[in-house]
Amino acid sequence: MRPTPHVVDASVVVPLILPAPGDDDHLGLDALIDDPDVDVLSPMIMDLEVLNVAARRWGLSEDQLVRLVDALERLTITRTDPDLDGVARWASRGLSAYDASYAALSAEVGAPVLTNDLSLRRALDDSGLSR
Repeated sequence: MRPTPHVVDASVVVPLILPAPGDDDHLGLDALIDDPDVDVLSPMIMDLEVLNVAARRWGLSEDQLVRLVDALERLTITRTDPDLDGVARWASRGLSAYDASYAALSAEVGAPVLTNDLSLRRALDDSGLSR
């Protein structure tokens, strides 16, 4: 039996890797990652988005960012990019190309997207791809 796919975006990965005190708003991602019956997927842009938040918003040092990269690489999330035409279709609905990449991957593999991003979630709700 093939594992059930789920797509995750940076908004649920950031609190998993760099939780703020009392922050557990990652929609159960830690349990999904450890579940052998689930295949957690994300476009490759997710790593860049996490690094961007850590560097620009939180001002992490070079050493901290290098450790963050190590933590990202240890996550059992399969990075795979969607077809660009799918990204274009979702971007035409008003999503950024970054958010559209999560939506397009979700549509390609028939999987829900785990996200804390309200605009992405709203765009996905009509197609039944958010969770």
